[in-house]
Amino acid sequence: MALTTAECLSITRVCIEKLTELTLGDLDADIRLMPTLNITDEMYKKSYWKKFTDSMGAIGVKREDETKTPARDEEKWNLILEVYGHLFPELPSTAMRPDVKSRLDWFKRRIAKEFEVEFTRQINANVISSPIEQIFLLEWKFAGLDKKLNVLLSPHEPIPTDSPHTP
Repeated sequence: MALTTAECLSITRVCIEKLTELTLGDLDADIRLMPTLNITDEMYKKSYWKKFTDSMGAIGVKREDETKTPARDEEKWNLILEVYGHLFPELPSTAMRPDVKSRLDWFKRRIAKEFEVEFTRQINANVISSPIEQIFLLEWKFAGLDKKLNVLLSPHEPIPTDSPHTP
């Protein structure tokens, strides 16, 4: 017997509610830790939660490129500089020479164009005309899930998983 849409959404609501409860528990624990942390750990926590908030809109994908408690200071500084690097004028990246900056801009345009070409190729090849499906595909491609999960999306086709609940 299949679940109704309302039942599926009710289950989804419970899952989101529990995830929110667990997340708020982690955030509260970090707030309580603030007086005991050194400046690096404090800035890391601030960067972590800012990035967490910024990425909440991504289609429910767990970010694997950062962890809540990194093992090395280098990992902490990578995230701190990614989020707040623009506030440190003495960093080499904020004082790039014009030729380096223009090369970086060229690479950004090139990567964006390649992304756009691949996206439009895929929606044309698979005749994806639904805006919802197009947005889903944009998010899927941007998050790199095709590579991370080794899953090639086919419209209106089931996606095989390792889940025991897959028919």
